[in-house]
Amino acid sequence: MGLSKTAHTLAHLLDSGAPLTQAEGRNGSSSMDCMLPTSSPPPADKLDLILQEICESRAATDHRIGTIATDLGILEDNHKNLTTKVRSVDGTLTDLASQHTWNINTIFELQRRIQQLHNRPEDADGCVRRNNMRIIGIPEGGEGTNPSQFIEEWFCSAVAPHGLLTIFVVERAHSVPPC
Repeated sequence: MGLSKTAHTLAHLLDSGAPLTQAEGRNGSSSMDCMLPTSSPPPADKLDLILQEICESRAATDHRIGTIATDLGILEDNHKNLTTKVRSVDGTLTDLASQHTWNINTIFELQRRIQQLHNRPEDADGCVRRNNMRIIGIPEGGEGTNPSQFIEEWFCSAVAPHGLLTIFVVERAHSVPPC
């Protein structure tokens, strides 16, 4: 924008009617881009006009640089905000990872404990079965209609003469056919 105004001003000066000569380039060739006025320097008002155009171009450039500087400041602030947020998220993720590790360890321990509790009734059932008493030698059909009562009475009569404690309860009794 500023350069086009300056170019316009220079074109205006050239159109003012001053005779032009071709300047030689570095390699001795002539170029239309290097046309220079051959007359005396332009009047002061024309120089003032050129100076004014240069000042306007500089002011426009300074304005654009100021706008760019403002935009860069905004970008820096946004970068700082993003950096802060990323650090916050990183801290949160680190905390979550630690919590996740703790949760996995806790879940593993709880699974182990559940398995132990699951095995406990099986162990108790095995103990109950091992505490069973098998009495051999009672004639088949001798227990009558109530095998539990028969075994209680028979056991009490068997241990009483020896002075052993005879308070016990038979929960279940049944006869097994001979092998």
